[in-house]
Amino acid sequence: INFYAYHFPDFILLYSIMITSEKYYIKSYYVSVTGLSSNSWLSALKLWRLSRRAYKEAHKAEGNVCSPTFSYNGMQYIITMWESKDAMREFFSSEAQANAMAHLNRVSCYAKVHEYVTKGLPSKGIAINEWRKDGQRVYGEPKGECGDMTPKECFWCSLFNE
Repeated sequence: INFYAYHFPDFILLYSIMITSEKYYIKSYYVSVTGLSSNSWLSALKLWRLSRRAYKEAHKAEGNVCSPTFSYNGMQYIITMWESKDAMREFFSSEAQANAMAHLNRVSCYAKVHEYVTKGLPSKGIAINEWRKDGQRVYGEPKGECGDMTPKECFWCSLFNE
């Protein structure tokens, strides 16, 4: 290791940081995922306008790590990552968040939320998979593509309906 330390001091420093961070310093984060399906493209614009104030306050809130928002497969996603559960709960009880949540059912036909704890910051894909698997539907008809159990008509019932 002396050869590497002498010729590549940055490599040794980086390697020691990687080893210590993987073993000891992986931090837990509180993640909240909200998925919404808007009624139409016009409703999507209204949704963006209504949630803009809450989104700005989330960025400024103490304890917020990051808050990506994006669209994927026709759904609007808001993922917020927090350093502590108290910081997350404090933001969710704020006026801006309450105002945005009160008007969501006017501009969207489906909403599902999920909160969970994870080691390290999750990717968008991991957060969406957690949301699909364990999220709770707030309103709207169940959607199979969102991980909801959708009722299927039995074979015999389908015969009699024809």
